[in-house]
Amino acid sequence: MTSDNATFELPPVMKLEDCQQLHSFLEQSAELPIVLDCSAVTRLGGLGAQIIQMAHAAWDANDLRVVLADPTPECRESLNTLGLSDLLTEAEDV
Repeated sequence: MTSDNATFELPPVMKLEDCQQLHSFLEQSAELPIVLDCSAVTRLGGLGAQIIQMAHAAWDANDLRVVLADPTPECRESLNTLGLSDLLTEAEDV
């Protein structure tokens, strides 16, 4: 991906404060493609996944991408459990 992307590194487990930071990051990066670095994720909870899902839909509506880069097996499992495995499809393009 190019340097015109905004990148956010997801923590191993997203707490409420991490979700707030992700939300702020997304608000500040609204006109840029987003790369979410998932290389450290050990568990992705419902709130974090919901924020990512909503961002994915909003960015897609504006012809921008949200890519989950380097998802760990635990991240993939969390998304599969939550029925959000479709968010991983663009991860292969990174």
